[in-house]
Amino acid sequence: MALITRDLPARSGVSGTIAQRIATGAWNRRFRVQGCLDSGAWAAGFMCSWLLLGAGSASPTGITLLVVVAMLLQALVGWTFRLYHHCYQFGSFAEFGIVGSSAFLIVLALVLVTAERPVLTLLASLIAVAMMAASRYCIRLGHDTVTRPCPVNRSCSAPQSARPAQQFGARRP
Repeated sequence: MALITRDLPARSGVSGTIAQRIATGAWNRRFRVQGCLDSGAWAAGFMCSWLLLGAGSASPTGITLLVVVAMLLQALVGWTFRLYHHCYQFGSFAEFGIVGSSAFLIVLALVLVTAERPVLTLLASLIAVAMMAASRYCIRLGHDTVTRPCPVNRSCSAPQSARPAQQFGARRP
């Protein structure tokens, strides 16, 4: 744990502990990273659903083809909905609504292709949406945890930026 809380010299404009650097780096590259994580979520979703339903449910080449098509559709639909272009507050419910809408369109296209056995595609989509939401939540949680102000009376490596709030017009009990 000492490695995470140790202060390091500043490189590329980011100073602080290793945890702060990781969280800041992930936050600065969140839209580029998120596109890769979303594509990886589709791949992991199809692999998990293939393993859950049994390896005999589909051929490995068919699964690979579905994964590639899902990744390309995610990139296309994400670009169309401007999911990776700073249009939505990162990790917000509005962004999650767009993620769900894009996943719905992708699943609709894939179910039309795999009309005879859509169970694999539907299960993969549920796993992929859960993983996309979890990755956004983890990046946002890491950023919020590292950048929140440190209270004045506590010692931490963050700058002492928290000030006591002053209330005007409130009576003390």
